[in-house]
Amino acid sequence: MQNQISPIDVSDWRLRLRSCLAASGKTRSQVCSEAGLNPAYLTQILEQKGATPRIDNLQKLANVLQTTVTYLVDGVDMGPEATECLSLYTAMTPERRDAVMCIMRDMAARSSMIDA
Repeated sequence: MQNQISPIDVSDWRLRLRSCLAASGKTRSQVCSEAGLNPAYLTQILEQKGATPRIDNLQKLANVLQTTVTYLVDGVDMGPEATECLSLYTAMTPERRDAVMCIMRDMAARSSMIDA
């Protein structure tokens, strides 16, 4: 399914989610309640073999835990500017996305030449 995490990432995302939960100082029930999810949801996805969260639910959890889905899924800690860029990019038409990518590639290439 397109809204689920790939089984390849199972152990890593669970470790990161557990770590963020511990850092929050909140119980699983508190986080679920704040995220608008069933109180047992975190226990279900963390403890049941093969259980994977839907991306929309993972976003809710990430918001409550003050992290990002990108960090939970990939371990990439994107800052606020990168998160904003991604949000703006996804709101664009395919044609505008192509144009933005072209500009960014050009700017990156020019930066590489200046640094060299």
